Amino acid sequence: MDTVPGTGYKIAQGPGAFSYSIDSLFLTYFARAKGRVLDLGCGPGILYFRSLNPDLKSYTGLDINPQALDYFRESLAYNGLGREVRLEEKSLEDFHEPGAYETVLCNPPYYQNYLRTENSEKNQAKHEGNLGLRDFILKGAQSLRPLGSLYLVLPADRLVDAMVFCRQGGAEPKRLQFLSKKSQGQAHWFCLEARKNAKPHLRVDPDLNLQDHRDLIYSGPRNL
Repeated sequence: MDTVPGTGYKIAQGPGAFSYSIDSLFLTYFARAKGRVLDLGCGPGILYFRSLNPDLKSYTGLDINPQALDYFRESLAYNGLGREVRLEEKSLEDFHEPGAYETVLCNPPYYQNYLRTENSEKNQAKHEGNLGLRDFILKGAQSLRPLGSLYLVLPADRLVDAMVFCRQGGAEPKRLQFLSKKSQGQAHWFCLEARKNAKPHLRVDPDLNLQDHRDLIYSGPRNL
């Protein structure tokens, strides 16, 4: 069992399921999960354990990797949590709950035809296959109630794609933040909040970097 940064919870991870990394921690620092929450590609559950707060009413985790979901269940049992959690072993194509959620969290596959590894589970988590970034964003937007929020974390070079796909799904980009590795370095990741059926107006939050703000990101979700 590993400690979930910024919390007192423990999480089960191991070979055969993709372990969390800084992008998941950045997303859960940026996002505010509330109401009914959907986690697209939930893996072992890092977004759930980092997102727990009094405004979270229910949590649905969707993943096609059965071993990742087994780790998620093991972690729930270990921490004495899970009454509000529903885990679905389904593909994105087989999941249909339109307009059901106030919040959608998504750390989607984003690499295309490069940087693949010999770890099939890691490839599945981080590389686009038959279903690409557009499919994840459109499914997330479809699943939102009006004015519900879709939260994404992606490499900086996918920003234009993400904004285009959000608008195609009727989710307007509303808030953006970049994260770099060094204080004077170029942006490496971004987090984006898009709201269903919202009016256009984008707020860009101050940039963060791992050199100066690692402890802040690891500490847990910020107060919004």
